[in-house]
Amino acid sequence: MGTTRAQIASSGAQGFFRAPEVLRALRDGTNVEYSTAVDVYGFGMLCYEVFSGKYPFEGHPMSDYDLVLSGKDLTFQIQVGGRG
Repeated sequence: MGTTRAQIASSGAQGFFRAPEVLRALRDGTNVEYSTAVDVYGFGMLCYEVFSGKYPFEGHPMSDYDLVLSGKDLTFQIQVGGRG
């Protein structure tokens, strides 16, 4: 049995921290089967924020799910501070 749309919406995950399959289910009004891949995606987005100091897909509306669902390769630029 999949997770319902209401359960997805109340799960606590926000915007682009949600995996593409979760965003697709929200957009389409369908249920989603949570898997390890969903957790890995969310963890990756969290790591991006921690290491870059920026939100994933910063500058885009958090409701622009098509940005993630398009399947296009996106480049993340992370600048690591040097030692002074």
